[in-house]
Amino acid sequence: MVPLMPELKISLENDRLVLHGSPSESAGCVLRGVVSLKAMEQCKFKSLRLKFKGVMHIEWKEGPQGHQKEFKEERTVIEHTWSFLASGHKQHSVTAGTHTWPFELPLAGNLPESLHIGTTYYVHYKLKAIAERPGILFSQIAARAPVYVSRYIASSVVDDFLEPIQISSEWTDKVRYDIAVASKICHIGGVVPVILRLIPLNPKLRVRYLSFTFKEYTTYKARPGHQKTRGRVVHHQRNDQLTKIEEEEGVCWYNTENIPVPDTLRCDSSGDVVKIRHRIKFIMSLENEDGHISELRAALPVIVVAANNEESINVLPTYENSWQSLPYDEHIMIEMLTAGRTPSELIAPPSYQSLSTPVR
Repeated sequence: MVPLMPELKISLENDRLVLHGSPSESAGCVLRGVVSLKAMEQCKFKSLRLKFKGVMHIEWKEGPQGHQKEFKEERTVIEHTWSFLASGHKQHSVTAGTHTWPFELPLAGNLPESLHIGTTYYVHYKLKAIAERPGILFSQIAARAPVYVSRYIASSVVDDFLEPIQISSEWTDKVRYDIAVASKICHIGGVVPVILRLIPLNPKLRVRYLSFTFKEYTTYKARPGHQKTRGRVVHHQRNDQLTKIEEEEGVCWYNTENIPVPDTLRCDSSGDVVKIRHRIKFIMSLENEDGHISELRAALPVIVVAANNEESINVLPTYENSWQSLPYDEHIMIEMLTAGRTPSELIAPPSYQSLSTPVR
């Protein structure tokens, strides 16, 4: 009779962890979960261990074809191992049923965020549990679980970024202008309204067109001291029509452009190895009465965040997310994760009956 294989599983309180604030100011977060082993019958194990590992990889080539120089680096940013059944000369006998081992690990606030940029850069975090059995056939049982680490803007500095941004200046003998956005923060999938007001100083000046370009800049750093910056255009739009209004100051041109924030954008990042920044660039093409064409250029820096980061800035936790403010209880967490539930399902405190019901 073929013995029934035990089942090994990793269950996490949350597989998406959030660091609040910059690497220098973040207090970090906590990784919590449960390793469960379901044995169909009594069996023996040599060891049971769990490893959490984070790896950073960066590489790029530069120089002319045939003479390219490669910059490449890979490092382990964090590694931790739990031993639930220690290896040794003595084997561990496990009875039939479900056995659980909770684990917890505080994570430092300066860890890099989970990120993947083509073949140039990535940061991956994962958990791997291994149960070793005596013998040669089916001697190892493994379970894996990815962990994602994100970084949000700290609430203590949010007010600095929620103020409107405005550029006001005058181009001698041509135009006086104001360019403004309501906030420096924008979220992926959203829209940035850019408000433009122009006062021509020359009545015969004509605006040919306005163009807006959303650009993303990524700076990579590899040891020792090598650096490379790449920029990419993520959106471009042009407008040939402006609204003309008579004001006390004279004729004014107004325009509001809604600049989409594409889903392909990456959030701003300020890590030691990779920095990601964003700008909305503005070009106004002007034509004098003699046909001479000139261009006015300006740029507005914006901070791109995940949609749930922006929601967390101004909105109180929803009723469905109220579990996040409940006191941490290890026994409740073990019961829920072993039963295949997550803490987010805990909208109200569990009943005695629900906690005392055996796991099947």
